[in-house]
Amino acid sequence: MATSRTGTAKYLRNRARVLRKAQAEGLTHCPGVEGRGCGVELDFDVPLQPNSAETDHILEHRHGGTDDVDNL
Repeated sequence: MATSRTGTAKYLRNRARVLRKAQAEGLTHCPGVEGRGCGVELDFDVPLQPNSAETDHILEHRHGGTDDVDNL
């Protein structure tokens, strides 16, 4: 059985780091890709909601992207 790649300690640690940085820099609304965000106000406190702040890979893992902070 395959394990979840996004459940790795490295991904989770870097995800938390990216979210803390975004909140500290005052990010309040969805920026989306290349500035084409949906404009939804982000919630950094409650996970798994439609407006929860989340990270995503810039270069997808299947295309050689990593779980490093620079790619989240």
